[in-house]
Amino acid sequence: MIQTPDDKTILVDCGVITDKYNSGERTISPYLIRQGINRIDLIIITHLHNDHTGGLNYLLKNYEVGKIYLSGQKTETPYTLSMDSLIKIKNVQSEIIRSGYMNDEFKDLRMYFLFPDKKFVNESGETSDDNLNNGSIAFILKYRDNEIFFSGDIEKEAERFLYDNYSEFLKTDVLKVAHHGSITSSTIPFVLKNRPELAVISCGKFNKFNHPSDIVLNRFKITGTEIHRTDREGAVILESNGDSVNVINWK
Repeated sequence: MIQTPDDKTILVDCGVITDKYNSGERTISPYLIRQGINRIDLIIITHLHNDHTGGLNYLLKNYEVGKIYLSGQKTETPYTLSMDSLIKIKNVQSEIIRSGYMNDEFKDLRMYFLFPDKKFVNESGETSDDNLNNGSIAFILKYRDNEIFFSGDIEKEAERFLYDNYSEFLKTDVLKVAHHGSITSSTIPFVLKNRPELAVISCGKFNKFNHPSDIVLNRFKITGTEIHRTDREGAVILESNGDSVNVINWK
């Protein structure tokens, strides 16, 4: 969740839904209530995997949502069909994002969308090699002199596209590490181009995939990156004054 200088709220992905747990209800909504937020101005759904869309329907039912950015992927499941229906019923404006798009509607903020390219998600919504991860929305959020890279679940093929096409533009202060720290992502060339001061890895405690990968962790350690992990810290909260980024001790 991003809180902007002009008190707007941007949410990147919505967590997971299972028979027993809904991230929208159990994690995101309590945090919004604690922050006194009853409207989400922009939701960015990076791609259509369940662990990124799961809480969206709950939020659509219980909060005013201004706009939704989507990757343009098409995959029909009972959940995605109900998601599409709710977006229409609630009359929420939705846009399909492609590389090269920019948003500067929030005060002192600019979002540069670098991915997906039409080669990875075509006009019909088909994703290259049927890999939804490589159709993720990836973008850089710039607040004055600070830049944060939000990577979705992009894997090595998408990272190759990014460093081939954007090169030094990929350097940011903070990286939300792709694909929960999986070995499928955070390739050496990408990490060397990005070289973040801080890296945040979102992964569940004792997750069955053993994320994050020790190999990936070592890649960031070699570049001197300070690593923060939700499986160990519960939540990671960063605050920027536009010049520097600080980690907030919220416990």
